[in-house]
Amino acid sequence: MKETKVNQNTTEKSSVGGSKLDQQIITGTLTSRIETRETRTEPYYYGFFKFPNLEQEIPIIFKDQKGHYKPTISKGSEVKLTGKWSQSNNSRPSFTCQDYQIIKDPPELTIQSLRKQIQPLLSFTLEQKQEWQQKTDFLFSKNRALEKLEKISKLGHQYLQAYLLTKNARYSNYQQELLKHTNFTPESYLERIASELEDTERRIKAIQRKEANQ
Repeated sequence: MKETKVNQNTTEKSSVGGSKLDQQIITGTLTSRIETRETRTEPYYYGFFKFPNLEQEIPIIFKDQKGHYKPTISKGSEVKLTGKWSQSNNSRPSFTCQDYQIIKDPPELTIQSLRKQIQPLLSFTLEQKQEWQQKTDFLFSKNRALEKLEKISKLGHQYLQAYLLTKNARYSNYQQELLKHTNFTPESYLERIASELEDTERRIKAIQRKEANQ
């Protein structure tokens, strides 16, 4: 595979084998380094590509008529890729690149550019860390509450009622007018915990689905 550099305004198509009717040209930025994935037959090379003004990244597989090849494209390069879209109903189809042209090399790496790259990632991960820590603390607290309820239940009805009274006060935020809405019995207290767990479970599964689709 021969690398060709062209000006950004160039619209010339690459000369590649195969039916040109099936080939498409896409232009944008390579957003990752070229990675290698091993398979049972042969390794293949892939990266990720982004169209201008679009956030979603497209997987790019580098393969021509001779087989898989590793291109010499640096992350951040503006490129023109010639190839075919995968026949898939996936919301993020892959593109098989048969030929490529480098339009513009990426900017030089500097301390400032790397700091600029780190900052938004750090802000996001700190938010995620705090959110997951809150969910973890919540689940541990409910686990401890169930353990305590189990132990107190064995002491007898009088002690259980006293414990539930303290829970009534806590859930009503120690406000007299709200106590009537949190008059816990053992059954209603378990129902309240179950409701809280359902809400947390729903949020966690939503995050898991989002991460699985990325």
